[in-house]
Amino acid sequence: MYINLDKLLEDIFNYEKEFRYYIDEDRKTIQKLNEIMDCHYKKEDANDFFSDEYQIKSELNNSLLISIFGRYESVFNTLCLVVKRSLNINLTHEDLRGTGFKRVIVYLEKLNLLDSKKIKAYDKIDSWRIIRNTITHNSSVPEEKNEKHVLKTEVFWSGDTNALHITKEDCLKLIDDIEYLFQEIVDEIKKLNVSN
Repeated sequence: MYINLDKLLEDIFNYEKEFRYYIDEDRKTIQKLNEIMDCHYKKEDANDFFSDEYQIKSELNNSLLISIFGRYESVFNTLCLVVKRSLNINLTHEDLRGTGFKRVIVYLEKLNLLDSKKIKAYDKIDSWRIIRNTITHNSSVPEEKNEKHVLKTEVFWSGDTNALHITKEDCLKLIDDIEYLFQEIVDEIKKLNVSN
């Protein structure tokens, strides 16, 4: 398959600018939400888990984390569409097994645009996926088998409630980790220009 590398790199560069805009705007939004809703709480102040105010703040942060994760899965899927259009091919990421971020990496690897073994940030994103799924499907109560994922993300796991407690800082860490994954992927694709 012939790859017009100049066009691919130009399209990736343009999408990277758009991605950076999303990241910056989401960081600002989280800061504004924090100011408006006073939705920040410290782990050391977690002695009032059962108050109405705490529950509302907790649910807001949980929703924010779920929303961020879903939004950037969509953004990464769009990266695949950018690549598909740029290469003028029929194969899409949707033709492959898997979901979310992992399917994006598999797609780009199938196109020989990157080596998944070199994408180290995915492990952290996969831990965030476990956290997201725990919040969504298990009322924020992680299974013991997922302890390593909680530790990797540094989310607070309360001994009092046995539940995860998501903070604004956790949401910002997720954005940082997503940004790092995106940069690793883009850097790998850009290396094609050097090797050809």
